[in-house]
Amino acid sequence: MWNHAVWLGVPKQELKKWNILEGDLTGRFAYYRCEVKLDEPAELTIDISANSRYRLWVNERPVLSGPCKGDLYRHYYETVDLTEYLKIGKNILAVQVLYSNAYSAVKQTDERAGIFGVLTPGGGHRLAVEGELRNEDGKTVGSVTTGSADWKVYLDGSFYLKSYAVTENLGAVCEELDFQKLPGNWKTEACDTSGWSLPCELEEVKTDSFFESVGLCSCEIKK
Repeated sequence: MWNHAVWLGVPKQELKKWNILEGDLTGRFAYYRCEVKLDEPAELTIDISANSRYRLWVNERPVLSGPCKGDLYRHYYETVDLTEYLKIGKNILAVQVLYSNAYSAVKQTDERAGIFGVLTPGGGHRLAVEGELRNEDGKTVGSVTTGSADWKVYLDGSFYLKSYAVTENLGAVCEELDFQKLPGNWKTEACDTSGWSLPCELEEVKTDSFFESVGLCSCEIKK
């Protein structure tokens, strides 16, 4: 359960880097990375959520997507055991976050229309993770908790979702991709994160105004 995590967000320098306006974030991706080095075997179970949707990889292995679909009055998080994905040495948690502001456009035919099936309170590409790595003696040997662990963020200027008139009756969106700007190895150990930014630390997950009038609900993942 959430005790110490804070919501992370994309800093303004990431928008300036790609010359993106703050109101033009719908349909874009932000990438978050956390590197943790282990000298011994460890266990890790995390709580994770994002606004509006996320995909999680650990050491390049896909783990899950989420959060479970909610609405303006409830937002979900997942609890998942990542122990089987860990290894001795450097471990990479990589999270791709899609932001979709349902009110960014009135019509699905507008180029930057939100995805109708994704309805969240707004607020940009937010990520929250809580989890401590513990060895076989139960001693804490690392953390991936947002607000205390060393997370970095990269706003993807190569790819975004857009809508055309042809998709109006299909309830769909199209993808536009600039391969010259694509950070293809961002989930790997070889990724150079020197050009990445430190994320903004926003409100605490357990008491933030972001969910003050809604609900934060659990969806446990079992294998």
